[in-house]
Amino acid sequence: MHNYPVTIMASAMTFGSWNEKGLLHDLTRVGYTKPNSLSELFGNSIDAEADNINISLDSEDIRIIDDGKGMSLEAIGTMLDMNHASHSSEKTIGVSGKGIKGATIELTNKGVVTLYTSDGNSHNKIVVDWGDIFQKGVYRDEPKVSLMDTNEIEKFVNERKKMNKTTGTTIVFRTNSDCADVIRERFIPDDPQSDRIGYKCLTRNKNRYDVEFGKCAVKLTLIDNVGVSKKYPLEMYDPFSIDKEKFIIKNKHDVLAFVHNKTGKRIFICRPNDGDEYIYYETNKRTVLKKIKITEFPEREYTHKGTYEFTNMLQRNDHLFDENNPGKFVLDKNGNITEASSFKNHYEHCISDYQKKFFDPKSRWDDYKDDFAKMGIYRNGQLIETKPLDGFKASSARANFESLVKIVMIESSISYQTNSSQDNEMDNIIGVQSTKSQLSNEGFQKEFMKLLEYLKKEDAKEVIDKWKNIINNHKIQEDESNTTDKSNHTVDTIDKSPPNNEPPAKTEPPVETEPP
Repeated sequence: MHNYPVTIMASAMTFGSWNEKGLLHDLTRVGYTKPNSLSELFGNSIDAEADNINISLDSEDIRIIDDGKGMSLEAIGTMLDMNHASHSSEKTIGVSGKGIKGATIELTNKGVVTLYTSDGNSHNKIVVDWGDIFQKGVYRDEPKVSLMDTNEIEKFVNERKKMNKTTGTTIVFRTNSDCADVIRERFIPDDPQSDRIGYKCLTRNKNRYDVEFGKCAVKLTLIDNVGVSKKYPLEMYDPFSIDKEKFIIKNKHDVLAFVHNKTGKRIFICRPNDGDEYIYYETNKRTVLKKIKITEFPEREYTHKGTYEFTNMLQRNDHLFDENNPGKFVLDKNGNITEASSFKNHYEHCISDYQKKFFDPKSRWDDYKDDFAKMGIYRNGQLIETKPLDGFKASSARANFESLVKIVMIESSISYQTNSSQDNEMDNIIGVQSTKSQLSNEGFQKEFMKLLEYLKKEDAKEVIDKWKNIINNHKIQEDESNTTDKSNHTVDTIDKSPPNNEPPAKTEPPVETEPP
């Protein structure tokens, strides 16, 4: 029998510690870029109920100034805690609990960031030296919090005089060229004289702040103090707020998300046209459309997780289709809308006047088509991403006029409101990740996408059928008008008959007489 040595562990020994150095470096590998880092800071300001966000840019510093409600000491502590979601029970833009940390690491290039904040009760200053933190590999107790001095308070107040508020937060870091370029590109419009390419060249998912925060009640302004000081207030893109009368369609569909209480299986249902049925897709061997009477849906077996609003809209636009003068279009032998042979449309000129203020399809038509063939995804008012719908690929929009209208010209979006906890079901269904810069492959399961595809096809059919009727009616009126004109012309060219229906008198040629 062998005697094996026995090692006795000390009872004071512990296991499972956090490696701060590893956690810090992980923040640099989760997808923060200069554009989405600025989005993160703007989102924090909006969550703080800011009405105004000014970005002051000079050769020394970049200052992001808001007039939100500011932070108390308790809120500062929560903000600086790693992975602590500050608003987990609120419907806010922030979600990960890493936002301001990862964003300022990226924006400062691991440098120093200083925050000045006041909630109306105190004026506090926070200094975070990311270079020193990364060198030490330690984050705990490194951010320094103190009261602002008199000069700092005076500057803080002066920055908000025109905002008519005394609370808010200012974020300051050293100017770097990459960050300055990103800001200018997204605030300064195109300038043909200097060949400057502005924000109109960017697609919606490239952190275009006028589009990303277009549904939010906030004013974004760049104050560029390099050289001659200039202000660039950003006009916000918000087609959702336009009156419905200015649209051919502006159809909103509520898609309800349920989870089965026993199996955990998700089901997505919709009630078209406020009818008495729900529609949904179900997958056995194939994914098929199902219908069920509302009164027969076993709602007690499910938990309602939330509602997504799916919108398809097409603004009235005579450049695309003039409903009062549709003569440039005909129906081909298959009954499809096509251009009459005497017309040749340049579709890059055919977007609405409203969209022309924000996008430049004339020089970037393919980029525009690729962009608007996708649906926008709005989470708590912020555009977080765009995603192609199955069956609505941009490459198919080249086929004919009808496909272009269905795929590109009808703008689609899905919007939802959710609490910003890190494990909420509404975000999981969409596939939202911590930085919101991309979606996971687990989002938008097949049945959900099939339902959205069906709804867009039905809305597109509504538009196309309406236009076909207009073209048909126009042709009928044109044919009737041509027939009437031809008949009138025929009558006018025939000599009138004499009374009593007697044949017209013959006209005898003159008789020539010889001279005597």
